[in-house]
Amino acid sequence: AVGADLDVYAADTAKQDAYNSARTAATTLFWVLAVLVGTVQGGIQALSRSYFGKLVPQARSAEYFGFYDVFGKFATVIGPLLYAMFYMLTDRASIGILSLLILFGSGGLLLIFGGKDLKKTEREMREANARLAEEA
Repeated sequence: AVGADLDVYAADTAKQDAYNSARTAATTLFWVLAVLVGTVQGGIQALSRSYFGKLVPQARSAEYFGFYDVFGKFATVIGPLLYAMFYMLTDRASIGILSLLILFGSGGLLLIFGGKDLKKTEREMREANARLAEEA
């Protein structure tokens, strides 16, 4: 049965051309996206650590960066697990990829609500620096 299907495909040059065209477009888009991600990924990592450093209280920064490291390692497990779970439930890879929006959405909410803590931390730092300047 498989051979008969392949014979039909081999005889239809329009299907072959359409497939090759789609494959070329997909390959090109993949490499463009890979180059774009590669140019910004290192900078994003550095910015995320520095922004996180601004969010955490200075006195407990070691503790917070420990959690940062643990959750980074946890993300290497939870991302593929979430993808696999949704892919297995729906039998569609696109739904598996879209399920990662849950992680991006929760991260965005943390950034939005973390802004309050950033302002509080910056105010505490200014007050601490002012006290140190007065003592000197």
